[in-house]
Amino acid sequence: MGLKQHNLSTDGVALAARDSAGTSWGTAGDRLVVLYAAALAAAFSRAARPLSAQVRKRAGLLIVCGVALIPVVGAVELQASSRGLFGSISHTYKQLTSDQVAGPANSPRA
Repeated sequence: MGLKQHNLSTDGVALAARDSAGTSWGTAGDRLVVLYAAALAAAFSRAARPLSAQVRKRAGLLIVCGVALIPVVGAVELQASSRGLFGSISHTYKQLTSDQVAGPANSPRA
C-alpha cells in the first residue's frame, strides 16, 4: 500500500508530491492508533463488567464469521482487478517462480 506508492519509493519526486503521499500513508497509521485505543477501552470496560456466556458466544460467532469472510472479500477484490481473479493468481505465481532477474529495484537512477 504505502511503500508501493510511486511518490514515496522513487528518487527525484517533487517534495509536494511526496508530502501528499506521506500524508495518506500517515492517515493509515492514525487509524491503527484509534483502533488500538478503542480495543484498550473495550478491554478495560469489559474487565469491570464481564459479559454473559450468551453474549460472549454471539460475539465469538460474529468474529469467526468476520474472519471467514476475509478470503471472500480478497477474491472479490481480485475479481474486480484488471486481470481478474485467475489472471491475478496466475501472474503472481509466474512472478514468484520466474528465474528472470530484473536487477536491483532500489537503483538510484530508477
